[in-house]
Amino acid sequence: MFAFASGAYTVRSSGNTDLSWLTGALGAGVRVGFAQQRAALEARVEAVLETVGIQATDGERTESARRNRVGPRFGLDLSGYLAKNWAVVVGAEVGALSPRVVIDVAGRTEQLPPFVWGVLSAVRYDFR
Repeated sequence: MFAFASGAYTVRSSGNTDLSWLTGALGAGVRVGFAQQRAALEARVEAVLETVGIQATDGERTESARRNRVGPRFGLDLSGYLAKNWAVVVGAEVGALSPRVVIDVAGRTEQLPPFVWGVLSAVRYDFR
């Protein structure tokens, strides 16, 4: 069993609208080692807090807003250890965040979906 904390900052710009996400998560998981402990399968669950920043420009007018979303995220990772504490990690995750975010700029409406998913790859150092 293990516990962890994570954070991320993401920016997306399209036309007159800029979005930014600041995400933090606390979670726990279970690790099952195999191949003489050189590999592991990890299942994890996280509590996510995400702050979405929106800035829109329409001619001379600029507006900005910020919205917080919360929810669970679940993940499944496969780790292969290259050395004692160094691992290459690949995985997938899904989550559900609320409330829904609706962006209406210059007559164009866009929604951030409540369900999120992603794939990941990383090099990780384990403090153990």
